[in-house]
Amino acid sequence: MRDAAIQAVRGNNNLPKMGCEVGVWAGGLSSIFLRNFDGLVLYMVDCFLASNLGDNEKTQKAMKAAFADTVEYEDRRIMLIGKSLQVAHLIQDKSLDFVYIDAAHDKESVTNDISTWYPKVKKGGVISGHDYSRKHPGVITAVDEFTKRHNYSIHKLTSVWWFLKR
Repeated sequence: MRDAAIQAVRGNNNLPKMGCEVGVWAGGLSSIFLRNFDGLVLYMVDCFLASNLGDNEKTQKAMKAAFADTVEYEDRRIMLIGKSLQVAHLIQDKSLDFVYIDAAHDKESVTNDISTWYPKVKKGGVISGHDYSRKHPGVITAVDEFTKRHNYSIHKLTSVWWFLKR
């Protein structure tokens, strides 16, 4: 998955300078993005809410891990703690080279995330995400409906999906 995510973000054959991961959980992929893309400034968005998973201790542990796993890149990472749709307004439209969506996996949430974060990505940038698999039919439906409605070709590698913004 991690190699596929790197390939997706490199989808426009440019090294990204500004990106966003929506749904970072413990920060493992954020750390990989920061390590693989020199100069990348990465917004790390997650709500870390116990109400979503029912285990406050687990979510607090994930938040601490996300912070710890990316601390060596503290000058290039910006952690935004809040719900995806509530913090999106903090990022300027057409400012991102990529967005990687891996938050909630139900159709409505994925549809809202794609629609909300799409304007934040520059022309030629990458809209991407994870869990395009039968295990998460809401992801498949939301991604397929968006790309069909906007006439985009979707790329897939393992369970990672992406398309380039026109």
